[in-house]
Amino acid sequence: MNAELHALDRNQTWTLVPPPSGIKPIGCRWVYKLKHKPDGIVDRFKAQLVAKGFIQTEGLDYFKTFSPVVKLTIIRILLALATTSDWFIHQLDVDNAFLHGDLYEDLYVKKSGSVITVLLVYVNDVVLTGNNITEINVVKAHLHSRFHIKDLGPIKYFLGLEVFRSLDELFE
Repeated sequence: MNAELHALDRNQTWTLVPPPSGIKPIGCRWVYKLKHKPDGIVDRFKAQLVAKGFIQTEGLDYFKTFSPVVKLTIIRILLALATTSDWFIHQLDVDNAFLHGDLYEDLYVKKSGSVITVLLVYVNDVVLTGNNITEINVVKAHLHSRFHIKDLGPIKYFLGLEVFRSLDELFE
């Protein structure tokens, strides 16, 4: 819980202000998860502070929400493409899901000459793939400078999928 609070503070997720007159603040609650290694052993405990958004009314309390969630089909397609193209496939974990800022991008693809890098995001879990390890490391460094991320290295376990890569095949 302390790590989550520290990450929220470090990312300047909110500014503490008194509520406007007649407005009741939205509450929050803690959600606890166990993160597992591919062999089923507990890797770490994770606590997330989440808003009780279900008590809000659209158009009154909020107007727009966004949480980046890639579909499982897209994950499988990209893993197949990355494997047949012999791309690097890495995994990242963002410390907390309360990332601030507006998103203006429609696609999470960067192409510069013959170098291509693709980022898949599922709330705070990330797959980063591409054909140039130097560019992947640049993207990792940029993300880490903006949001505290954990570099999990080559993909092994993502959203319940265990991933194993041989020289020319990928198994899930």
